[in-house]
Amino acid sequence: LVSFATANSLPFWSFISAGIVNLFVPSGGGQWAVQAPVMLPAAEALGADIARVAMAVAWGDAWTNLLQPFWALPVLAIAGLKAKD
Repeated sequence: LVSFATANSLPFWSFISAGIVNLFVPSGGGQWAVQAPVMLPAAEALGADIARVAMAVAWGDAWTNLLQPFWALPVLAIAGLKAKD
């Protein structure tokens, strides 16, 4: 990231990468555990706002929850339905 991102574009790239990572790591906390060791040093190296980078990761996680089905599992359990229903 540091090789092509700037301080202003790092939040955008954090958002995009979080969306991709979320497809494989559906937990927000688990995703932060995977991405923080990369994103925080990149933000510090580029002089980017760490809060914006962190929020971009959170938003990237949130919007891809609409694309992957793991969010539906607890809803089905609460409704008393099975996946085939």
